[in-house]
Amino acid sequence: MIIAIDGPAASGKSSTARGVAAAAGFVYMDSGLIYRAVALGFLKTGLQSTEDDAEISLRRFQVEVTCVERHMHVHIDGVDVTAELHTPQITEMASQVAALKIVRKRLFGLQRGFGDRYGADPGIVVVGRDMGTIVFPHADLKFFITASLEVRAQRRLIELHQVGEASSFESVLGAIAARDRQDSERKIAPLKKALDAVLIETDKLTLADQIDMILGHVLEQSNSM
Repeated sequence: MIIAIDGPAASGKSSTARGVAAAAGFVYMDSGLIYRAVALGFLKTGLQSTEDDAEISLRRFQVEVTCVERHMHVHIDGVDVTAELHTPQITEMASQVAALKIVRKRLFGLQRGFGDRYGADPGIVVVGRDMGTIVFPHADLKFFITASLEVRAQRRLIELHQVGEASSFESVLGAIAARDRQDSERKIAPLKKALDAVLIETDKLTLADQIDMILGHVLEQSNSM
């Protein structure tokens, strides 16, 4: 079974996807980590996030994915870099490289292959921004998780404060609004809800509520297969 979960920044989709995967005994795949790994590769090569530079940069390093304890790990040239991918610099670069046609084309097969492999056994939860629309249009279940801009900004602010990063609500709000525009307006694989996806608005839901809601659909789907 393949469960595709999409949504905007700070919507809670990743935490929800991890929880669903853990409860169902499925593999968890965060597509954003793959783009972050490419961003790290770009930063190491010193090239810019343009189509021309991307073609050169992508020849200089190899991105691979493996499954470790039912979680996807990302490697550059054989080195596991999964734990290195959450710096502000990589976050900024990842949003830029994700908009490049050559990058998305190169990573499509990597994501599809990993998802289809573990979707067959034991099952997989894939999370990102184009999982249900582009990468896994054949997913057994699709969900689009969202919340108001203000709620998402408050959640992200709490996350930042928990790791000791000083930020204001206004700056976080502005950053998420800018990312929303970038994700929804890009020409290649824009963020949007798949027509057959279940919409989950999380403003008034707890994480447990979100996980339980999706698990209910998983149980229903399993019983019908």
